Amino acid sequence: TANGTPSNYKVLRYYRSGDNNDEPWKQADGNRTKIAGLLVDGRYWLAHRLTVDGRTTQFAEGVMFRGNNDPGGQNSIFNRGFVTKANYLVSFSGDNRYSGEYHKNTLQNSVVTDSKFENDPSDRPCVAVSGWTPDIHIINNELSNCSDGVVPTGGTSEIPGLVIENNDTYITGEWRTDGGGVGTQNNNGEYACAENGIDIKQPGTSAKPIKIIHNRVWGHRLTDSHCADGSVGEGIIMNGENARWVLVKNNIIMDIGFGIAHANPGSKYNSVIGNILYNIHSTVFPVESISMQWIHANYDEWYFNTVVDAQHYAETWDTDGYDQDARCNILVNANDITSPTRIGPDSFILDMNAFYNSIKRTWNGSDNNIVRSAATESNNAEYCFYRKLLTNPEQVCIPYAKTTTASPHYNQCSAGVGQRSGIGIDNRIWTWADTLFNL
Repeated sequence: TANGTPSNYKVLRYYRSGDNNDEPWKQADGNRTKIAGLLVDGRYWLAHRLTVDGRTTQFAEGVMFRGNNDPGGQNSIFNRGFVTKANYLVSFSGDNRYSGEYHKNTLQNSVVTDSKFENDPSDRPCVAVSGWTPDIHIINNELSNCSDGVVPTGGTSEIPGLVIENNDTYITGEWRTDGGGVGTQNNNGEYACAENGIDIKQPGTSAKPIKIIHNRVWGHRLTDSHCADGSVGEGIIMNGENARWVLVKNNIIMDIGFGIAHANPGSKYNSVIGNILYNIHSTVFPVESISMQWIHANYDEWYFNTVVDAQHYAETWDTDGYDQDARCNILVNANDITSPTRIGPDSFILDMNAFYNSIKRTWNGSDNNIVRSAATESNNAEYCFYRKLLTNPEQVCIPYAKTTTASPHYNQCSAGVGQRSGIGIDNRIWTWADTLFNL
């Protein structure tokens, strides 16, 4: 593939007679480009307002940014595109064999939806990242009805500088089922032909952590084994020992089976800061919905997160989850931890949190917590935001989710939160200014 330069990109763009610069996902079907697949294997390319529709071929792979040759694809952008009906809708791949930085590729301002529904348990993510792929940016997209929204697919290869920012990632009723390993579609079903919103299976680095920031995730449920691999419907998950050096900050996770989780042991050096988790419930017995999963991880920090209306605000074990900090979190109508008798290990500090109509748990600290019997006593305000920003913006408001200067917990946290050595992505200080409320 021919290459552009930093000052003169090669451009592949959509145009039609009388073009009014409309978005490809809003175009009449007859006006779309109908490209079956797009391979980006060069440098400094811009693909703009294209439709990539894989339904025209059985093995379509959607948009592929490929860096596993020398010098490989890098510094290319897929912008304002529409990608649908492919096995891997958008993928970024790399290879450790080559030196230098090959990627720095970007998916932005695009709608990616509906990976092929084959009724088999294989992964069909909206966006997949694999191999050594530095500085990938996935920003301002709408990702829906795929087995995962974004998934680095696993292995020890580092993905330094991966940014997943300001995306809407969700499952609609079309991908919900009645479960039972049958795959019977039901718009209101408590199962889904999907797994997780964002599923991290590869590490960032201490110098360039993975950043998952300002995303909105909703609608995931326990997986129907007939049509996906297996999950309890996590919004964001650090999955196993290769999930390290991850910043999860200022995301909104709602109407979902699980909130922020660790699926398998070994995850470490993650910072979970200023997220809102709302309506975290499952009606599928014996699955228990958990907002913040504090097991299967070490050296993590959890600060300034707000949980409203949850089956359980956290899960802890006495033999798991060493060297963690969970402070300055706000729990409103959030019930209790899953196993009250299994408190965290001696190196796990749970303190300086606020409990409003939620059961207080605290250990290894000074028991400097706020406890009130009613949600109204939080003096928290309603937090309103927009989601589905590209296809159909809709406003959503969450009660008691916004801390105010009148909230009893506002002045609760010390200035040194985040400075505990060796915890989280680094030893920076976190404050209310790092939350969605910017207090």
